Amino acid sequence: MRVLLAKMILAKPDLLLLDEPTNHLDLPSIEWLEKYLQHYQGAVVIVSHDKYFLNRMVTKIIELYQKELHVYNGNYEFYETEKEVRIEMQQKAFENQQDYIRQNERLVERFRAKASKAAMAQSIMKKLDKLERIEDVSVERPNIKINFRVDKTPGKVLVELDDISKRFGEQVILDHAKAEIERATRSL
Repeated sequence: MRVLLAKMILAKPDLLLLDEPTNHLDLPSIEWLEKYLQHYQGAVVIVSHDKYFLNRMVTKIIELYQKELHVYNGNYEFYETEKEVRIEMQQKAFENQQDYIRQNERLVERFRAKASKAAMAQSIMKKLDKLERIEDVSVERPNIKINFRVDKTPGKVLVELDDISKRFGEQVILDHAKAEIERATRSL
């Protein structure tokens, strides 16, 4: 990982795209990477779950949330605080809109049958149909549970290889080899 990272950095691209750059790096390597990125002349895009690294390294966070991109100008702590505020505001706006919709639907139900108020009810219905709905924040992350059921347990031998050969040019890797992989076999 260090060699690949060094190779990429030595190329001095205008844009670095780093996907989980701290994975598989020891602490001195992470510290070196942080110092390097702080003085990097180009743009850097980081995708990471390492909150501490992000907090020290980023100045802008872009989040995809409910099919929209939200931009936060600051580090990770700023993002967490601002996201919480935005979600609270969105929840209040959602609740207010739901109250507004319920009140207008009651008006429509009450006046729909009256001839003198039917046009008003029709107008309210059209207005509600055109209303851009605010998403409920409680539907942000559904709980997904996936269970894989195996109807038939496989036999003891899962894979049996017979007379396998592999070469890279003149280099012989395997020559007429045999192997078996049994259930519950683990190797390093």
